Amino acid sequence: RVPVSYAGPDKIVTTHYSAIRLYGSGKDSDGRIVSYKWTQYGGPDVDLINSTSSTVTVSDLEEGKYYLRLIVKDDDGAVDYDNMLLVVNES
Repeated sequence: RVPVSYAGPDKIVTTHYSAIRLYGSGKDSDGRIVSYKWTQYGGPDVDLINSTSSTVTVSDLEEGKYYLRLIVKDDDGAVDYDNMLLVVNES
């Protein structure tokens, strides 16, 4: 069976945040999750700190829309991903 990735709900914050922590998760009904990987697939460049765990810190935020993805892999080699949108508005 394929695991299930959950990047968390979309978020809207204001620019007084220079960094934000995101909490993702993964479930595998017939085994366990062996790896997590956060990536960015759109928006201004940011730093993803601790991107190989379920929790990531996104830093160097400016006003804009950031498109992020959490990829999980299980002990059978199956992969799933979930996308989330982080919107940073002017404070």
